[in-house]
Amino acid sequence: MINVFVPITEDVKQYQSFIKENVGKGIKFYVGITQHLENEFEKISGVDVYVFKNGSNREEIINSMSDIKFKKGKIVVVRRPLSREEFSALLNSNADICSLKKPKSKFSNFFRSLIKKIVYKIFAFSVFDDISAICYGENLFDLMSVCPNFSMASRINKFVGVSLEEIETKNKSAKILYSRWLNLLILLSGLLFFGGSVAGGVLLFVFVKNMAFVFYLLVVFWWLIAIAVLLYTMLSFIRTIEVGKLRYKNAEYVSKK
Repeated sequence: MINVFVPITEDVKQYQSFIKENVGKGIKFYVGITQHLENEFEKISGVDVYVFKNGSNREEIINSMSDIKFKKGKIVVVRRPLSREEFSALLNSNADICSLKKPKSKFSNFFRSLIKKIVYKIFAFSVFDDISAICYGENLFDLMSVCPNFSMASRINKFVGVSLEEIETKNKSAKILYSRWLNLLILLSGLLFFGGSVAGGVLLFVFVKNMAFVFYLLVVFWWLIAIAVLLYTMLSFIRTIEVGKLRYKNAEYVSKK
């Protein structure tokens, strides 16, 4: 059995066309949709539709849909309507985890690989190139079916010793959800703290004469902390751009259509 989770908060007709084109024997679709869109989604045989409170976003719906009891098999999380070729390639993969990726130049590949390595070293997880669709093989079913934060688990890879495959696609990636202003504010706070620390230390050296050696050490320690904070906020800024906000609450369930 192939279990396909589809959260819908926009573009109902496009999602419906994708589902109609691919629903069939051995493929079970579970659709999560917000209240104000439920009447736009036509009933499709073999598709279970769960309605959630207005205002619920895509990732909150994915978290709530993980509570659904489904049959053992592959699990596919779809964040945008897929082409027939994309969907077929994901389902036919023999890897434990199969995702999509965008074609890139050698320079872009090098830069992105570097970012992935840094993020992994700092945050202990790797990021998917494209979160539009993730397919988990049957070997991971028992683990993924009880995952408490399904949204985060389908955007980052914390697994070790599993096989991975990426399917190249030229289609536009699903939008990554996060507060751009908050993310920028976090980066600016790190920059300001670093700049203020450097300026404050220099002013102490200039205007405080005959400062004890221990105070010189404290200023250096202060600068080291400022550098660490700056690096962390920069990496956090990049990580958020790559995968979005990590943790989401569950959407409020209303009814099954």
